[in-house]
Amino acid sequence: MKCPDCGVANMQGADVCDGCGHDMSTVSHLPRGLGKRILEGTIKDLKPRDAIIVGSQDSVPSVIRLMREKKSGCVLVVDGGKVRGILTERDLLSGVAGVVSPEEAELPELMHADPVCLKEDDPVSFAFHHMSVGGFRHLPIHREDGGIGMLSARDLLRYLST
Repeated sequence: MKCPDCGVANMQGADVCDGCGHDMSTVSHLPRGLGKRILEGTIKDLKPRDAIIVGSQDSVPSVIRLMREKKSGCVLVVDGGKVRGILTERDLLSGVAGVVSPEEAELPELMHADPVCLKEDDPVSFAFHHMSVGGFRHLPIHREDGGIGMLSARDLLRYLST
């Protein structure tokens, strides 16, 4: 972070300039450009799409057909208006392919239970953090109107590239 008085480069977040002692607390610590978009943007800015919702009692073959039909890499498992789990293509491959017949598999056995859910007014940085730390490629989003959206890693990349 550059001091506005003497121009010395200081460490990000420094309270006092190393060169002249200027009070740096009044200098904006927000990065410019890409970093600023990540810190200041909200998930609503990413325009999450509607989630594809199934129930925990739905059959695995019917869920696979729905995912293919909708060209979606994941579905949310919702019962009683509450997100109970998320099922991704990766879950299907690791849980079914070569292990058990899809007709014999149960959705609750394959899904990730109680996924992290964010809100539309959360910062974009929350989505990056949760996806990075959790190794997720999809995050459910609770909308202000009570609906449920879905955010993907592709949505984050699209946001950053605009």
